[in-house]
Amino acid sequence: MIWHYFFFNADTQFGMLKPNTNRTVHAVCVLSSRTRIHGRTVTPGSVVVEVRKVLTPGLRPICSGAFDEGEDVYVGGFYEWPSSQLTFLKDGLDC
Repeated sequence: MIWHYFFFNADTQFGMLKPNTNRTVHAVCVLSSRTRIHGRTVTPGSVVVEVRKVLTPGLRPICSGAFDEGEDVYVGGFYEWPSSQLTFLKDGLDC
């Protein structure tokens, strides 16, 4: 599934998933309109997200780049994330 940021408002929240974790939401984010991150073009099938809340301490980026290799995901950080690993949060969470 490919999402385009303009179908949602800036406060539409998504759950960040990781492969092989039974669709557990590990963090809450919003989509960004960015097409580049850390000086490189976003991979097709991925989007740039801004993290609003981390639910799983020690969560690592799926698509790590030179600036976040070996670092945990943090609130306010921007990350490339596969759109297949995002889920729409109908009612959102209090972030």
